Amino acid sequence: MGIGFHIRFILPSLPSPTLALTVALCGAVLAAGCTAAAPDWEPDWKPHGRTPATPSAADQPSAPPAPDTERLASPPGPSREHADRLPTDRLPTDQLATVEPRAPQAMQPAWADHFATEPPFADAHLATPYLEGIASWYGPTFHGKPTASGEIYNQFGLTAAHPMLPMGTKILVENLENGRRVWVRINDRGPYKKGRVLDLSKVAADQLDMVQAGTASVRITVLRWPEDIQPELGLKAYRQFVVQVAADHDPFRAEARRRSFHKRFPWAKFHIDRAPGSAFTVISGPYDDGQAANRTARRLQEAGVTCLVRSYRK
Repeated sequence: MGIGFHIRFILPSLPSPTLALTVALCGAVLAAGCTAAAPDWEPDWKPHGRTPATPSAADQPSAPPAPDTERLASPPGPSREHADRLPTDRLPTDQLATVEPRAPQAMQPAWADHFATEPPFADAHLATPYLEGIASWYGPTFHGKPTASGEIYNQFGLTAAHPMLPMGTKILVENLENGRRVWVRINDRGPYKKGRVLDLSKVAADQLDMVQAGTASVRITVLRWPEDIQPELGLKAYRQFVVQVAADHDPFRAEARRRSFHKRFPWAKFHIDRAPGSAFTVISGPYDDGQAANRTARRLQEAGVTCLVRSYRK
């Protein structure tokens, strides 16, 4: 527009040859401007409205993963397969009633999966009344004190007290009220309250969900008998009592002491006893009743004899 304007008002005042030359030069300048090559550099700025270059396939962002409909449909909280490893007070309410606590894996060895063979005792039927009934539990008051087996009671161990099963017997206990189960080892005597068949440690009672109630109806299954039992004495030996007056690792000295006591107290009927792994002992008994054993012990003590009342077999 600018060039045409100047030509329009300048041309009339020029002579004819000059006019022709001027027109030719202007045309050459316009033609050169239209056919000039594009510069070989790229400006740092981008014109407004210019379409950006299409990114390559490698630059394309990956598609977002598809939503996990199964996880979205499940209730919040820990998965059920791991829920039993978490404290129950942290579980969602809908899972709390369905999660069954399990004994620690270390306390579920091979014996926990196999039932015992035929009972080795001819009088094993004596234990039948003590294999189903009311179980209770004992904890803080006895924690850290010796048990009837000589072990120190630990309320956090998977153990129990039974009236007659041998010490070391491994049993399965099932809560008949809710179906929960726990594997425990007998290491104490009790309970001594009439009508009860088992006293569980606190942690064992917790796994049966009976701590708050205090008692529960249970069924006991013997899984393994201890290796040091003496079947020839019968299962009743684990409920009997004796009065021990002497002990010696030499059988001849033990026999000499037995004869001495028998001569002084023939009514006590002393004899030599030896449990597996223990010394030779001089005992009076066995007595089916603990009170009878205590009466004998008092008579001997009044005569100046040091003695003690213990279980015939643990």
